[in-house]
Formats: sequence, structure tokens, C-alpha cells
Amino acid sequence: QMSTNSTPALHDVLHEQLIADETAAAETSPDTKDASNEQTIAKRVKKESLRHSLSALSQSQESRNEMQRLRLKFEEYKFVQEFQFVKQKFEAEMELKKQELELRKIEIESNEKLKLMEIEKSERIAKYELNLKYNGHNDSLRSD
Repeated sequence: QMSTNSTPALHDVLHEQLIADETAAAETSPDTKDASNEQTIAKRVKKESLRHSLSALSQSQESRNEMQRLRLKFEEYKFVQEFQFVKQKFEAEMELKKQELELRKIEIESNEKLKLMEIEKSERIAKYELNLKYNGHNDSLRSD
């Protein structure tokens, strides 16, 4: 992280140095043409070195930016996937609860119907037994 923060400052320093060298070269008067070739070559080498350093620094910063962008994109993708999973899990749980409630409702209704049928059966048996008791055993010969 420290290198990321110091990179712009280093870039600025290198850029200022390159501008200063170019300005100094431009300000050199024609009278100083007798300056040694070694100094000129050294300045060119230094200038190229600075340009190369600036270029490498710029590429390095671009790489870091791209890595950060990809990292953020991956984190976003991961979050979306986790969110989708949690959402689907929640929806499945809600559907399961709904089905459980529906089954419980059907079970209660079935039990109530069964109780009613048992009551009706008991009533029919009681009526039949009463009928037998008061009317005798000839009931089966009678038609209603």
C-alpha cells in the first residue's frame, strides 16, 4: 500500500527532473557548442533513463489500477453470487414453510372430517339400536 501512495510523488519528481533537463538543454546558447560530447551524451542517457523510468512507473501504476479494478469486480461478482444464493435459500425455505402449512391445514381438515364421520356413524348406530329396541326385530321387513 505504501508504494501505491508514494508512486504519484515519485512520478512527479521524475517528470519534473525530465522537464528541468529539457529546459536546461533548450536554454543552452549557441556559444556553448564547444561543450564536450561526453556531457551531451550523458544528458541524453540521463534523459532516456528518466523517460524509461517514467514509462515503467506509469505501466506499473496502470497494472496496479487494473489489478484493483479486477479485484473489485471479483468482489462484486462474489457478493452477487452470495446474495443470489441467500435469496434462493430464503425463497426455498419460504416455499417449504408454505407447503408445511398447507399440509398441516389439510391434516386438520381431514381430522375434522374424520371426527364428523365418526359422530355420524355413532348417531346412525344409536338410531339403529333405538329403532331395534322400540320397534322390535321386524324392521328389516318394513319399507320406508
